[in-house]
Order: sequence, then structure tokens, then C-alpha cells
Amino acid sequence: MSPVAHVRAWVRVPREEVSPTFLGSPFLVREGGQGVRLPAQRSKKVSKRSVLIASLSIALAVLIGIFNPHLNAETDDSAQIKKLSNDYATALLNRDTKFLDSTLAPAEVNVGTNGQLFDRQALIAKIQDPSFAYKKIDIADLVVQVIGPMALTRGTATVTTEASGQTATDNFRFIRIWQHQAGKWQVIYFQATHIQG
Repeated sequence: MSPVAHVRAWVRVPREEVSPTFLGSPFLVREGGQGVRLPAQRSKKVSKRSVLIASLSIALAVLIGIFNPHLNAETDDSAQIKKLSNDYATALLNRDTKFLDSTLAPAEVNVGTNGQLFDRQALIAKIQDPSFAYKKIDIADLVVQVIGPMALTRGTATVTTEASGQTATDNFRFIRIWQHQAGKWQVIYFQATHIQG
């Protein structure tokens, strides 16, 4: 049979001899009882909305892939800074100078509630003074903000101290700046202000 006659044989097949599906594809029954799959018909029309949704989905997936490690790193750093902040308060209460020596940067600066500057050596010396002790430190409203290798913590604290047998409780608003250096987070700046009333 010539190619043209072969095509004509298919063209003459009545419409009703097309079965709905065969293995999920349209199937055409030829006059001799044999069958051939018909090519899948595809819609040439694709709505602009479908293209837009697909494009936005791909763009979102790419952005998540690019920024997710960075977001996770910031989240991990925030959790680490929050833990260090709690450990810092515990170190003050327990006179843990080893923790403070590791956590306070060599050039760390403190500004007391009276506006006076003092360095890490003065803070550690105060912790070692037997006539002074932190009795209770309650931190509230702690906010941690991480920006690259720097982090800021701020919040309020109710601090009870004992000096020469006298106990005092004060409320403070504080800010502490951390820097990631030498593979760890260290405090480089601290300032506290009395909350009046």
C-alpha cells in the first residue's frame, strides 16, 4: 500500500470507531481490527495567569533556596545570643569569672547607670569582691537583633544586689552589643539606665 493510500485508509475510519482511551491514551481502531494510538492533543492556549503563577512559583523557590541558609544562620545566631544572655546573668550570680573572661571582648566597654565608664577588668574585679554579690537577676522583654557579625540585645532587668550587707533592688533598661570574632560571640559594649518610678 502506498503512503497516500495508507493515509486515506485512516481518514475513512468512521468517528465512532475511536475508543475513548487505551492505557490512558486515545486509541484509533483501524478497519482490519488493529489499533494505533493517536497522538495526544495538547491545548495551544496557555493563559497568562498560568504563566504568571508558574513564573512566580519558580522565582519564589529560587529566592528561598538562595536566602534560606542565611535566614537559618540568623535564627541560629539569635538562639545562641539568647542563650549567652541567660548564661551571662547566671555567671554574674555565680561569680563565674571564667565565663565572663571568655565572653567579654578584650576592649569591652561598660557604661554604668551613673554614666561612668568601666572596662572588663573592673567588672570582673567587682564580681570577685566578697563584699558585693548579685542575688537575683530577672530579665524581661529581651530582644535579639543579628546583623551579620554584630548582634544587639536589649531589654529590662530587675536586679537585686548585696553590698556590705545592704540589699537593694533596682529596675534597669539595658543594651548589650555582641561581635562574632575568633569563632565566638563576645560582648563589646554594655549600657544600663535606671527605670524611674
